[in-house]
Amino acid sequence: MKNPYIPIREKIEWLRIWVPDSDQAELERPRVLLIGDSITNGYGPKVAEIVGDQASIAWACTSRFPADPAFLDELSLPLRHTDFDIIHFNNGLHGFGYSEEEYREHLTKAVAHLRELTPHASWALATSTPIRTKGDLSTLRETNPRVVARNGILRDLAQEEGLPVSDLYSLMADRSDLYSEDATHFGEEGQKLQASCVIKTLNPLLAHTAST
Repeated sequence: MKNPYIPIREKIEWLRIWVPDSDQAELERPRVLLIGDSITNGYGPKVAEIVGDQASIAWACTSRFPADPAFLDELSLPLRHTDFDIIHFNNGLHGFGYSEEEYREHLTKAVAHLRELTPHASWALATSTPIRTKGDLSTLRETNPRVVARNGILRDLAQEEGLPVSDLYSLMADRSDLYSEDATHFGEEGQKLQASCVIKTLNPLLAHTAST
């Protein structure tokens, strides 16, 4: 029987999964999975470059919104086939056809489900970056207040679950100079700055993993 639920989707939906060291069943260094969108796809390689041999950095980046059943299907794939020690999670810049209350509901459910798949992993969350106006990077897009609202919801979840947060929004709030012309993405300097912020969040988790 066909599923009666029809999710709100973008014209093009995409997924990118990158898992290094897949040929090694056991690693001496921790495995880290960065979950997010195209922003994560930008800073993910920079995190791997900076961390070096301290950890094996993978990323799973998607345009899906948590209410879409495909979201969990996509992210379950790497989690079912690789044992990650640390998960760093972000979602918030897609699915604006959904309300913020729907975001709260489905974000909470998605994180709970993914944590069930990774019972031994340490988790951290990340806020979404500001979105600016094309042609005038000094101003924020009219939809940016929704990003702020979603970040607040994500912070609430982090507080409830006792999870650390990489505050990428505050990091980039005054850095319009680091944006690409599309007013959403970032050049290499911006990606490196975000990677450093993410690593600052990961470091205590990496230290804890190494001690257990």
